[in-house]
Formats: sequence, structure tokens, C-alpha cells
Amino acid sequence: MTKRVIVYVDGLNFYNGLKASDWRKYYWLNLMAFLPSFLSLTRFFKALITFRVFRRRGINRIGKANSFPSPSSKKTPSRYQPSPGFPCPIARSTWLYMPVRNLLPFTCVLSVVAVASSCHEPELGAVGETYLELPATRYDYANIHDSTNAIATLGRVLFYDRQLSINNTISCASCHKQSAGFADNQRFSRGFEGAVTTRNSMPLQNLGLGGFIGLEKSFSSFAPVIPSIGPSSFGGEQLFWDGRETILEELVLQPVGNHIEMGITDLNALLVKLSALPYYQSLFEDAFDSPEISSEHISTALSTFIRSIRSNNTRFDRHITVRFGSEAGSSDLNALELEGMILFNDKYDCNSCHQVTSPIGYVFAGTFANIGLDAVYADNGLQTTTNNPDDAGKFKIPSLRNVVYTGPYMHDGRFNTLDDVMNHYSEGMANHPNLDLRLKDQNGQARSMNISNHEKDAIIAFLHTLSDPAVLNDPKFSNPFKTR
Repeated sequence: MTKRVIVYVDGLNFYNGLKASDWRKYYWLNLMAFLPSFLSLTRFFKALITFRVFRRRGINRIGKANSFPSPSSKKTPSRYQPSPGFPCPIARSTWLYMPVRNLLPFTCVLSVVAVASSCHEPELGAVGETYLELPATRYDYANIHDSTNAIATLGRVLFYDRQLSINNTISCASCHKQSAGFADNQRFSRGFEGAVTTRNSMPLQNLGLGGFIGLEKSFSSFAPVIPSIGPSSFGGEQLFWDGRETILEELVLQPVGNHIEMGITDLNALLVKLSALPYYQSLFEDAFDSPEISSEHISTALSTFIRSIRSNNTRFDRHITVRFGSEAGSSDLNALELEGMILFNDKYDCNSCHQVTSPIGYVFAGTFANIGLDAVYADNGLQTTTNNPDDAGKFKIPSLRNVVYTGPYMHDGRFNTLDDVMNHYSEGMANHPNLDLRLKDQNGQARSMNISNHEKDAIIAFLHTLSDPAVLNDPKFSNPFKTR
């Protein structure tokens, strides 16, 4: 674990990371100087420079560390609190007095360092402080015009800002991680008080983007990213596992008010909270030509950023564009992956539900399906939205984009690996009145596909070709908040 040394020079904090084991070895580096720069010139040459060695948990004597309570503890001795007029705590037996004439070279060096540091960064915060870091030139999110990029930039900040939760602990990205394909790598996500959600978080990729691979570029110049046109639902897209929302602008604020997820049930309280944060005024001004913070602007910015998260550069995509002549080149799918693709599309007909040639995962297939997870469901999925008994056990068919990163799988995250998923379809489907017809045999019972181990390996190898690492590592989709 890395400890921090605080060196005060004219009231400025300088942090040097030292391992705990190096403390005694490098004590001579951890001297603290108080430079009396506000004294008159005469007093300056008569003043004494005070040095004191300490660390954040306190030091009783030079070279002997104490285990005092942390600075946040209510039991911290008062003598270790900063005293008025001094930039550092005062403790007996740790003062060393030296005539300033013997230390002028040292103090001059410290002064130069202080000035240089203050020019580079006017105010250095405490260790662990979070700050916002945005590029001087906005990232290109839409390939349309810079105003849309400004809206998406604001949306990115909002997406990662934990201030959108009641106790500043949870952001949208807490449950939709870039490294996990904007899904959650936990079975259930944890909310602002540590309580867990009732469903696994769905991935956020290619929302509002339909059509087929190769046609996607014709869609990229309009509805999916321009807020003024409003939400788009190419392919009949519905949102959430139970389809209770179809408008992305309406969806994005629901987790903020959820009593488990983020906990701000009063949107007016959210507006007041964000208005008090110094970085939002200019961001809203750039995005909407007004510093006003409104729920409509928040939802527009968030939805614009989310719509900009596109996966369209997988090895499978390149294979399709080459195969159908959209681009010149050769496919780089190997024999096992090609075999898996044939099994996926033909023998086991997975493509009838998961139309991988569509950016959202389906076009003509139904949006919801009961895949025989249970004979009796604890969570009835779509039925909770429609109140139709025929919809019991039906859940939204997820896109398989970056599927190797978005586990665990299913609405309740019951399957940890793709092998578990393959085993379910091979011999684990339960009979249910609403089981999808494509998963029934000629007697109306759940099919036993009996997929061989080699075939499972081939299909999983094919699913790996749906990975788009560029999206998972693109800095324009990353967290703009950094920690010192």
C-alpha cells in the first residue's frame, strides 16, 4: 500500500508517493518547511525556518511513527489539527530550529518549486480527490456537427458522475461498465445503499440503430444521434428486460429516481444539486446555448451519449462486408469460427432469434422470447408490463455484440459463462406453456439439442468474432473523472 507524504511550502501541498517500508529510509526527504514569505525583508533574515517530519497518521518523534487515528476520526487529538496561522499541525518535540542563513539555498529551491507547481495547477486537492478531465478538442461522437459532440460530451460526464445518486456513490457507469460492453459483470448490480437490483444490467450498445450490417452507414447520419429528431426504434426496439419503455430519453432518468439504484426521487433536487457543481454550467452552455440545467436537457444529453456507443467493427462485420461485396478484402475467420457460424445459422437456428447481422440483434425476429429457463418463473418478465398471461416468462432478446464481455447472462445473471448458456440450450430447457415455438420439438416439448462439445466450442469461437475491442477501449466512452 502506498502512503502519501504531505510537504507544505507556503501553504501549498506537495504529494510524493512512498511505500510504507521506505518511510524510515527516506525520512530526510520528508521535511516540511514553512517559508515566511509574507514577512518583511528585515524579519525575513531574522526569522527561523521550521522543519517538522510527520505523516498523515502522525509521528511522535523524528524517526518513530505513531498509530494515531485517521484525520477523519473524531478521536484525533486536537494537537494534530492545523493551527490558525500555520500551514501544518504543531506537536511538541518535533521542532528543529535553524538559522535561515544556513538554509537560504534550500528555501530558494522550495520557493521555485512552489511557484512552478502553482502555475501548473492552482490548487492541489487532497489525496484521493476526484476531478474532471476533458480534452481541449471535443471527441467526435456523431460525424455531423460539433454541437452534437458538445451534447454527447455533457452526456458522458453525466453518465459517469456519481453526483447523480443521493449519496454520491453510484453513477450510470457503475452498472454499465465500458470494459463489460456497457453491461455489469456482476449478477445483480448494487445500488446507492448496497442493496442489489432484481435483474442483471443489460448492455448499452447500438441502441436506436437498426438495419443490417453494411446498411448501418446509411443510418449513421441521422436519427440515432440527433436529439431534435427524437428517439428512434428501428427494428421495433423495446427497452429493459420487460420492455416497459420504448423511449430512451424516458429510460435514462428512471434509474436516477429508483429507490434501489440511485435514490434521487425528486428531480428538482437533482437539478439543484447539479447546479451547485462548478463544471456543469459551461457544459450545458456549450451543449444547449444556455447554462440552464433541466431534466429535459439531462435526458437528451445522456441519451445522445448512449446512442453514440456503437459497435460496428467486429471481425464478423468485416467478414460480412467482404462476403457481400461491400468492401474489398478477405475474411479473417478461421475454420473453427466458420464452422460455428454455420452451426449458429443453420443446424441450431440460433439466428432466428439472434440476428447477428443486425446491429441491435434482431430485425424480423420477435423482440421477446421465453427460452425455458424455468417451469415456473419467479420473475414473469414481459407479463409485468402487458399483464398478458401469454407473456409470462418472456424477456427481451439481447444483442450478442461483445457477448464474451457482457456476462453473466440472462435476465437474472444465472449463467456465468457461455459454456453454461450452451449447456442450457443443449439439454437444460424447461417445459413452459409459453416456451418459444422455435425451442419445441414436434411433440410440443422442450427440445433436447444435444450439442456436442466440439460444436459448443465452435459456436463459442464464432461468438468471439462478435467482439469489438475498440468500443471497450475508446477514450471518448471512458470515465472523464480522474483521481489524484
